[in-house]
Amino acid sequence: PLGQHEAQQKLADEKEAVVSTQSTGEPRTRTNKQTKMSNAPKKTPFADIFPNRAKPPPPPEVNPGEEVYHISNQVHLSLREVMKRRALKKCDPEVRAFAECSKDKTISVVWKCRSLMHTMNDCVKQYTTPEYLEDLKVEYLQKLREQKIKEKELLKQQELQDVNNTKTYPH
Repeated sequence: PLGQHEAQQKLADEKEAVVSTQSTGEPRTRTNKQTKMSNAPKKTPFADIFPNRAKPPPPPEVNPGEEVYHISNQVHLSLREVMKRRALKKCDPEVRAFAECSKDKTISVVWKCRSLMHTMNDCVKQYTTPEYLEDLKVEYLQKLREQKIKEKELLKQQELQDVNNTKTYPH
């Protein structure tokens, strides 16, 4: 059996809950206890562990009528690899100098080739910035748009050829 306090609380909760009948089709209202629980701020998973990741990023600004292309994670990783290869190619003299210095060394490479390593890293860093990656994305998207335009033109030409080939002329 319920204690006196629990029984009184249960009666109060039942009085506060207004339950409509099935025939009226009105929604069921909640008790104060349920309302208090549902008004609590909802946390995203791991929000307390990763506070900076709790909020989704704002949507990108898009001009009306402009097509929006989303780059998949695989394409993003490919573009990063392209960026790294281009950076190493542009910094080839610095990379070769560091490689030559570290050729016959093991642990001593840390202190004997330190200045060459810093020179190489400084060179590579200037070509692996987020801005450079964005430029690569723009370049990729431009090529993608051009490719789609060419494909549309080819389809139109093929349709015209098909129409011309199927016409019958009276003798």
